[in-house]
Amino acid sequence: MRYNFPMTYDGTKDLLKNIVEWLGGTDTAGWDDQGALAAECVSNLKRMLRPIYRPDKTGSLDAEPPIDNPYAEQLETALPHAEALLRTIRTRDRAAALRNGKAAFAAM
Repeated sequence: MRYNFPMTYDGTKDLLKNIVEWLGGTDTAGWDDQGALAAECVSNLKRMLRPIYRPDKTGSLDAEPPIDNPYAEQLETALPHAEALLRTIRTRDRAAALRNGKAAFAAM
C-alpha cells in the first residue's frame, strides 16, 4: 500500500515558498490571505506529525501499528518557525514574518 506523504509534504513546502515570495515583495494588500495560508501550513505540519494508522484488508484501524511520517524530523524543526510565521503575519511584521518563513522553508 502506498501512502501519500510526499504530495502533502511537497504541497506544504510549496505553500511556504509562496508565502515567503509574497513577503519578499512589496504588496501591502493580501495580509489576510497570507495569514489564512500560513494557518493552513501550520495545520498541515501538525497533521503530518500525527501517526498514520493503516487499516488492514478488512478495514480495521487497529490491525497494523501506526507509522510515523518519514519527514517527521524536518516537520518538527519547521513547525515552531511556521507558528512564528503565522503570528508575525497576523501582526503584519513583514521583516519578522519573512525571517520565520525562510527558516520554516529551510527546515523542510
